[in-house]
Amino acid sequence: MNPSFSASLLDEIAPLWDRMQRTRVFQALLSDDPVGIELFQIYLIESYHYAKHNAQHQAVAVMRADVCNRDFMRSALQHAIEEVDHDQLALRDLERMGFDRREVQRSLPLAETQGFTAFMYDWVLRQNPMGRLGYSLWAEGTHELFPKVIARLKSKFGFTENRSISFFTVHAALDARHGLEARENIDQFCVTADDRQAVRIVAHTSLKLFIGLLEGMYEHYLAVQAGAPLLRQLPPA
Repeated sequence: MNPSFSASLLDEIAPLWDRMQRTRVFQALLSDDPVGIELFQIYLIESYHYAKHNAQHQAVAVMRADVCNRDFMRSALQHAIEEVDHDQLALRDLERMGFDRREVQRSLPLAETQGFTAFMYDWVLRQNPMGRLGYSLWAEGTHELFPKVIARLKSKFGFTENRSISFFTVHAALDARHGLEARENIDQFCVTADDRQAVRIVAHTSLKLFIGLLEGMYEHYLAVQAGAPLLRQLPPA
């Protein structure tokens, strides 16, 4: 029996998935080596900046005139609803570490974060919106890493409660179901060559861009260690 398209695509992007786990951010957070908590804080800040758009560009995908499959629309909108407030999890975790919520909201995302988000909006607004499922395919699969990440964050930084790292603990529970739904949706709704090519392009490109985002986080961490402010602000006019 031939593997499904979603299974074949997961095999295609497996090298990128491995590369993501080898980024300096993941290596630093998951290793036994000491690392400043600023790296974790930067991860949450940038996660806030891109996660606040996830529900929006998921919902925008169903607004395109060429999307007329009602089952897809219902699935995409339900997923969008469940993505609402995930950015607030990152904000609450940062608040518990002493950050002012308003300062985080006013901070300037990394260029890599802005590029990643812009790519997602561009694809659903100007390209084939079905491609958005290519992002969900791998992004909702990160739950496999979360138990290890949660355990390491607790031991490395002394967190004693799951609610202190809610951005990870909530996703660990929710993304297992979302990952399965993403695979089912791809196989059910992406049946034309154009739709499958769109999903393939977005899966590869969004994961490559996210790897770049992780590296950008680490570069900012190095700058912070050298004295740069952790929260980036627009320069004065």
